[in-house]
Amino acid sequence: MERAKQRAEHDLKEKARIISTQFLAIRTLIVEGHEQSADYQHLNPVSLEENVNKLFGRNINSTFKELCLNSKSPENYPTSEEEVLMEKLNQDPTQTEAWTITTVNGQHTFTYMIPIYAEESCFSCHDNDLTGEGLSNADIKGNIAGAIRLNIPMQAYNDMVRTEIYVHFVVTSVLILLSITSVSIATNKMVAQPLFKLRQIIADMAQGNLTQSVSDINGPHEIIVLADEFKVMANKLKEYYQELEDKVAVRTNELFLAYEDLSKKQIKLEEANDELRKANKLKSEFLASVSHELKTPLTSCLESLYLKLEKSL
Repeated sequence: MERAKQRAEHDLKEKARIISTQFLAIRTLIVEGHEQSADYQHLNPVSLEENVNKLFGRNINSTFKELCLNSKSPENYPTSEEEVLMEKLNQDPTQTEAWTITTVNGQHTFTYMIPIYAEESCFSCHDNDLTGEGLSNADIKGNIAGAIRLNIPMQAYNDMVRTEIYVHFVVTSVLILLSITSVSIATNKMVAQPLFKLRQIIADMAQGNLTQSVSDINGPHEIIVLADEFKVMANKLKEYYQELEDKVAVRTNELFLAYEDLSKKQIKLEEANDELRKANKLKSEFLASVSHELKTPLTSCLESLYLKLEKSL
């Protein structure tokens, strides 16, 4: 906003400088060429106001005023604000212009002023206005005798600044929106989509499908490197799983052979147990038979022995 104000002020200053200097140049040319004609004396800049307003291209109602330090006419006498600008010009002879922003009739107004120096051509029209009490034309020649003041209401330029700011805001907003949209689309295409594909491949790998290919993933260099690293990891996992499966198959075969051998030994053991049970049964039957067969004779012998013992007693 500050830059827009500075541009508007610079534009006002440039146009005011052109108008004021051209007016002085034209008036000097006219006066020098018609010094004896009263029709061209006291050429007042107020007569140019309508053309100046047309030059600005806006209905801004600018006002011209010719200022004289020793003027006896109230319309040419400077106001307090105008005296401040004239004092600036008077204090610094190298300063060719002065301007300020004031409030005139409740409106912000750009006030521009260029000095008028007392020259020989001025005395024919402004002899009484230029020389003060006790001063001659030679005393004031080359000094600042007055100024051309141009007041330009800034309402139109303030509106222009606001319009420019609004246009810049809209354009900037559109550019920001387009930039965000472009970045979003580019990010989605170059980053989000490859990462989504890579996530799906990793999810499939987590389910045990290690044959997924990452060659169709396109994107920035970092994502491609990441995909290649996952590919290397998947190949290593695949090799590890294959090696593990081979070891499991070997161990399973060994366990199967050991199981078969154990089964055969178990059958032989069961057969031996059967034979042992049969032998035990035969032994029991034999002992029972022998015991039965020996019981009666032994009993008879014992009885005979008891009888003999009784007889001998």
